[in-house]
Parts: sequence; structure tokens; C-alpha cells
Amino acid sequence: MTTYPFEVVFDVAAPDGAATNPLTNLQNAWHVTESFQNILDQLTGTYTAMQRLTLGKTWLDLTDAGLLAKLDQLCIHGRTEADSLIDWTGGAASANNGATWDSATGFTCDGISDYITMGVNPSTAGNLSQNSASFGIQVLDGSGFASNDYLLGMEISGTPDNYLRAITTGGSVATRIQSGADLAGGVGGAAQEGLWIASRTGAAATALYRNGSSLLTGTGASAAVRNGDLVIGRQSATYGPANAGAWFVGAGLTPEEVEALDAILRAHVGAVVSWSA
Repeated sequence: MTTYPFEVVFDVAAPDGAATNPLTNLQNAWHVTESFQNILDQLTGTYTAMQRLTLGKTWLDLTDAGLLAKLDQLCIHGRTEADSLIDWTGGAASANNGATWDSATGFTCDGISDYITMGVNPSTAGNLSQNSASFGIQVLDGSGFASNDYLLGMEISGTPDNYLRAITTGGSVATRIQSGADLAGGVGGAAQEGLWIASRTGAAATALYRNGSSLLTGTGASAAVRNGDLVIGRQSATYGPANAGAWFVGAGLTPEEVEALDAILRAHVGAVVSWSA
């Protein structure tokens, strides 16, 4: 474990909202440092000091925006396959079941049996609930997609199956998020690439976003949380060539939170891809 020196600076006013007890502030600061240190300790790739600063900025941005506290899992593209499976929320890493990893496109399922197990079950997730849920995936390469390919899905039969489908050849996209009915519609000339986010923020409030912009909104009623595993590139017996550079699952996100998460993740993934170019 890498250790970092620190010093106590006296006569400095605490920021607004900070605890009045300076020992509490120090404890909180150490907890924050320790949480990010856990990510650094899991890295297997080689990162320069500046690149580690980029990781740190991403972590601070996610924390300051209150996003990490709302997520049950967040995996972001790294310099190695193992680094790309690290859960930034502190949970267990996702598992690669044969998907091909590439420094430019992330994980690619083969359309047959290769996929990513996220290790998150909505029925036991800490933040996701019946009326507050979100999940998303950043697609780095849209080549090879076909009609009804599942980017992210719940490995369970019947409904409701949480899932996000790729754009079909007819230019439409569909998702279900804690619902037995699709939120679907035409999305014009939208490309497959980008950060796709589905969010439920109420018993009858759903939305689908791409790159921070709202594509579809719906009022479909929520359904009880079911027991099943979330996976990338697989839903029931249907497989798709998902090219995943980042993915997450958690509580429902407001439009403002979606915009913030989109900006943070796409900037981070873009930087990591450039390091290997």
C-alpha cells in the first residue's frame, strides 16, 4: 500500500457544512483518502503521476457530486482488463466471462456466450429500489450491433427484466427499468456509441438518456424488484456484442445528476483511451 504524508495546518476555517469538531473533519478526510486508496491498491496497470491525478480528479468529482453514494456499482475503463473491472463504489469487481478486452473499445461480447457478470442483484442492492433505479453503459464501438441486441440486461426469464437494448435497424431503442413494459421510441440519427443511461425517479417516471441528453421519457408504472443478476451483453438467452467502456447501477438519477455523471465518465474514459493511443 502506498502511503502519503500530510500535515496539520492551524488557524484555517472549516468550509461551510463541515463538522465543528476538527477531529471529526480529520476522520472524514481520512475516510475519503482511504476509499480512493482502495482503488489505487487494486490497479494492475502502469500509470504516470499525472494519470493517477486524473483518476483522483474523477473520484473527487463523483464524490463531490454525490454520485458515488447513490450507486451500487461503477466500473470505468482502465489501462488493463483487471483495472476496468474494479468497482469504484467499493464493492466486488465485475467478472469477465470470456469477453474480449481492448484498450480502445473496452469489453466486447462475441454474440454467443461471452459476457460480463456485474455481480449486482437488484433484489439485494443497497441503493436501487422499486421506485428509484438507474443503470447505464458507455458504448465505445457500435460496429456489429444488430436488432434487439441487449447492451445491459437482467439474466432472468419473465418480466420485469431490467434491460437496455441497442438501437435497432429501424432507428428505435428500448429499455425497461423496474417495469414490465418497454420505454421505447425512435431516436432519429442517434449513433450506438455514447453513454446510455436509463433512470427511474418515481413510481411512474422513467427516462432514457444518451450523452447526457434526454431521448425518451415515460410514465410506466414500477414493478416489484426481482431476484436476478445484471450482466453486460447478455439477457436471458439473448446475446449482443456490447462494447462496454463503463457501466453502473444504482438509485434513480435526476436529469442534473445524469448530466454530471455523463460529463465525468466520458471525460475519464476519453482520457484513458488516449493514454494507449
